[in-house]
Amino acid sequence: MLQKEPSIGVVIVNYVTYSDTITYVRDVLLQQRDISLEIVIIDNDSPNESYRKLQGHFATNEQVTVIQNETNEGYARANNRGIRYLEKQAVDYILVSNNDVSFSDTQLLSKLVGWYQTLESPAFISPVMHVRGQMSKRNSAWRLPDKRKEILGATRIIKGLAVPYLKRYYYPLQYPAKEALPVDCIPGSFFLGKTEVFKEVNYLDDQTFLYYEETILGEKVKRALRQNYIIQALAYEHNASKTIGLFVSHLEKHQYLLESKLRFWKAYKNAGWAYLTTLKMLYQVWKVEFFVFYWVKKLVNDSIKPIINGLFNKPEEAEVQTIFDCIAVPVYANNDLHERRLRN
Repeated sequence: MLQKEPSIGVVIVNYVTYSDTITYVRDVLLQQRDISLEIVIIDNDSPNESYRKLQGHFATNEQVTVIQNETNEGYARANNRGIRYLEKQAVDYILVSNNDVSFSDTQLLSKLVGWYQTLESPAFISPVMHVRGQMSKRNSAWRLPDKRKEILGATRIIKGLAVPYLKRYYYPLQYPAKEALPVDCIPGSFFLGKTEVFKEVNYLDDQTFLYYEETILGEKVKRALRQNYIIQALAYEHNASKTIGLFVSHLEKHQYLLESKLRFWKAYKNAGWAYLTTLKMLYQVWKVEFFVFYWVKKLVNDSIKPIINGLFNKPEEAEVQTIFDCIAVPVYANNDLHERRLRN
């Protein structure tokens, strides 16, 4: 008797970037072999023609369903809607995926299922993430935070001084490697689990809009006495920079991050008023740092660098580089499909 192919449901949340979604589904997901595949695309109330374009492109494809949300529900709630839809389709596994990932292995999903079946008490698994062709240890997996880590990572200056200490919260990943690595948290850009496990851990926390969903999910997995894993033999590429132009302001992103952190520490760790207030105060410090660095960099670029270039007769295209050219506003690469809340 032939063994039944495993059925995998894929949920993709689309926001604005319908062309990326179409390319990913058509050129990557629908090329997967040795699996039975069903895909649901949740358009998160994109303020463009995304829903119409997606509906039109996949109208005749029975493997793809497109659903439109009436409002932008954020990452967790929109994915939960797709997960619950796929539960009703009775698929064996569910893959939560961004539309900005790619991989050339046409058996990647089949291999993930094979790995899943060999692991002890698995919850969710993910391959090693690569960014711009390089393995990203920091974004592939991380440990659940404690209060000290949260405080040390809250502002630029403190974080810069605490880098050696903060490294302990990341895992010594290897790629390629034969072993699956048990980890606390895996990225929301690409992870797979048995369908019933999503319900067992009560899905993604839909009280968050953006960020920290994976850390909260890691806490839920721990409470369920299950284990997340990174499959070090497999990899995928996360093209996070492709939709940076759609990002909300850095201030708004950090506000979302703060709200999700407060949700984690209050609802899951029973943190008291003093600690929650400390996190809020550190966010205000971060905002001061943000504006100071912004204006210093602007001053250097607008006033000081032209003088230096003039003194040394540097042509405009060969301007002198200063330390402030290296100051980058932090960008959080995960979940970049959902980074703008629609304002009516």
